[in-house]
Amino acid sequence: GDTLGLAEVYERCAELAREFFDARYAFVNLLSGLHAMHATISALCEPGDRVYVMDPTCGGHYATGPICSGYRLDVAHLPFDRCSSLIDLDALGRMVKEKPPHLVYLDVSTLVRFPRMAEIRRTVGPEAMICLDASHILGLLPSAPEGTGLGAGGSTCSGSTHKTFPGPQKGLFMTDDPRIADRFQARL
Repeated sequence: GDTLGLAEVYERCAELAREFFDARYAFVNLLSGLHAMHATISALCEPGDRVYVMDPTCGGHYATGPICSGYRLDVAHLPFDRCSSLIDLDALGRMVKEKPPHLVYLDVSTLVRFPRMAEIRRTVGPEAMICLDASHILGLLPSAPEGTGLGAGGSTCSGSTHKTFPGPQKGLFMTDDPRIADRFQARL
């Protein structure tokens, strides 16, 4: 097909994403959620940075740890309470005191509860970036009752669009932080 006018389509989609998710910056020119994950991690981290991710046995995506390791990041699993199906904030607080993270990557591949972003933010402090990979819950975020995403303390929100929105497989990245937006744009 003809690709003339595609830039306008992308800009309109980015405009709709900013409106729907109440985000200042949105990038919709990603091929997939996995592309968004690679771009996010590689744009925001340097080799040796400490990154906390979800354990795949606790709802995390199977590829996140190996991808982070491939970028030579120092990876640790977020502590998870299987009874509450939430991140164990007390254990996380102890981890942060021992070795603060540069980035917390909430790759919620399978979950029964939304992550409590504001509580995670309070626990890790203002310096760490919190990235929500919402591939599997993206369409639900604007109605999340527990406050998940950018408005609740997240630094970024990204993911694949086709799991909860109709249409082709694509990816999305959003942030309210202009410095993060600049770093992400430079990575694309």
